[in-house]
Amino acid sequence: MKSDPTFLRALVALLVVSAVFLVVERLLGRGRPQPILRRGWFTDVVYWFATILFTKPFVRLMLLLPVSLLILADVTSLDLLKLGEYRGYGPLSRQPLWLQAVQIYLLADFIGYWTHRLFHTGRWWPFHAVHHSSEDLDWLGSLRVHPVNDLLNKLA
Repeated sequence: MKSDPTFLRALVALLVVSAVFLVVERLLGRGRPQPILRRGWFTDVVYWFATILFTKPFVRLMLLLPVSLLILADVTSLDLLKLGEYRGYGPLSRQPLWLQAVQIYLLADFIGYWTHRLFHTGRWWPFHAVHHSSEDLDWLGSLRVHPVNDLLNKLA
């Protein structure tokens, strides 16, 4: 049986990031340190792999829709996207790159904040509650995200 390189990359990334955060949490963490294999650790590892192996590819597939619409509207072409030469459209694309970066950062932060607030309400809460379900929180527990929550955040 041949190993999947994506799984191996996810495993190596988990080990490296775990080592970094173990040191950071031990040196800068408040209160007494948690055990490494805390309650919910296995669940969080499952979410880590599920997100990388299943949710992330699905989200990328769903994000092809807006890109396809830009191509159909003749705003860009597949060739420009492949070459990394798409430079934007309209008056915003003529601004300095540093100003565009600041605007994108502020817009993404604004949208991210309000999307998060939306997930704390009504019918969206069950999807977001997964993120808040860790009994003992650490860096790995913060990555526990329902696929619908992840998809809508990325689409927004």
